[in-house]
Amino acid sequence: MKTVKIIGFVSKATALTMLTVLLTACQFTVGKVGSSAPITDNPGISTLTLTDQPEITQDPDPDLALPFQDSFDQGLNPLWRIVVGKPMILDGRLTPVSDQLRIEIGNTRLNQYTLEMDMWGKEKDYCGFGYSNHLTINFSPNLRFSYGYTDSNGRLVWDTFENNEWKEIARFDGLECGRLKVNVSNDSYSVLINGQLVNELKLDPAVGPLSIGIDEGVTIDNLEIK
Repeated sequence: MKTVKIIGFVSKATALTMLTVLLTACQFTVGKVGSSAPITDNPGISTLTLTDQPEITQDPDPDLALPFQDSFDQGLNPLWRIVVGKPMILDGRLTPVSDQLRIEIGNTRLNQYTLEMDMWGKEKDYCGFGYSNHLTINFSPNLRFSYGYTDSNGRLVWDTFENNEWKEIARFDGLECGRLKVNVSNDSYSVLINGQLVNELKLDPAVGPLSIGIDEGVTIDNLEIK
């Protein structure tokens, strides 16, 4: 620690001014010093100690604070990360401008939560998604389900990613659309639609971020993660 002593009976404010002038004139280099000032026994000496400010660090990958809600009324919450496509708000519901929109949220520690949302076609309270259009939710890079609704029939399909391809492992037909609820607890999953249990499965553990894919013709609203 480098200490500059100004001898004489002067105030600390005057001493600080004199020190500033001295440092400027001599191009004096002040090294890094500790946080506490030395104590002097001479009352006629003012001792000035310069200290470093503590560094403030932030987690570069913070956990998602729960509960999280997004009604999409004011657009897409900035916590979402857009992976593919461009979002559009249609009558307060989220949908892609064209083709597909994929968004994600959270980090790899997101593995225990309840996800809820309303899922509709282009018209609110109408289930028709159109052929080949789906709502897809990825709970990890290797686990997802997709939901589609055509010809008055909703279908939910679970897939796992193995050997560089997605493979179907479970299918459920004859489903409604409306309020979707998914309970995730590490490797346990339960899916409910409009309060009715669709399935309960134990599969690969969830590993965030949570990813949601929305095809053209599909809309979601009133999303909650808690």
